[in-house]
Amino acid sequence: MPAGGGRPQFAFHSHVLSDVPEDSDVFYAMTRRAEQGEWVATRKYTYEVTPGFSLGYLGETKDITQFLDQGDCRGVPAHANLCADASKLARLEALSTLRRLIGAAPSASPLEALALFSNARCKDGQIWLTLTTSLRNVGDENLILLKSTAGNWIQARFAGSRTALVREEYQKLVFAAVDPQHDLHRDESYMLLSPGMKLEQSMEIFLADLDPKDKRAVQFLIFTWLPGQENQAEPIRERFAKLGLLYTEPILTEPMDFALDQQLMDSCGKK
Repeated sequence: MPAGGGRPQFAFHSHVLSDVPEDSDVFYAMTRRAEQGEWVATRKYTYEVTPGFSLGYLGETKDITQFLDQGDCRGVPAHANLCADASKLARLEALSTLRRLIGAAPSASPLEALALFSNARCKDGQIWLTLTTSLRNVGDENLILLKSTAGNWIQARFAGSRTALVREEYQKLVFAAVDPQHDLHRDESYMLLSPGMKLEQSMEIFLADLDPKDKRAVQFLIFTWLPGQENQAEPIRERFAKLGLLYTEPILTEPMDFALDQQLMDSCGKK
């Protein structure tokens, strides 16, 4: 969605009943009227409902998944370029859905977590970045989230490669936005995330005590419950049982490439 509201720039949904879109898929696209069209993904094939509401074939879903994973959309004959900088989060969300469709999803968690950095700049001798997180309910039941924690308490793991992340050879930074109104026992402290809905948030952070020059990969551990207060979750889970599942597990995102502009790294911090 554009920041100022209005028509969506891009839309995406999956179709699991068969490998051929139906009239309802085109109807959904005509209802949303996305300016760059809407993708329809099945287990085997991915299609596009164009901005003019014609139906086009994009390719096999496993191939589209590989293109998006590599961040190279030249092989995708679509109106929307999900590899452009402005579409990074949409690319990650589409990639996650495609992985589940082809059975390559790393986790069966009903809550999908995505995170990315953008808008790198130098301020007061520190490199600042905008950290955007997305928590999406990909399950079949309502999820209850603690507002003060979900998307606000994050551990970022920086390493020299994705392989190093898997070997747990990384440097950690923790980012937390503290809510002075936090109260575990107030209903207003929680939000309901129904299936298909997502919570997207952004915060500006700086890379304290981190030399990013040798870092080439990053992974995020996103907390949904305050560390150290796990013993308080069960009675609250019982209280909300009729509304949905209180989700309290931390979620580890997939490793992703990390790179900053060399000139920014060379100049920031120098007088």
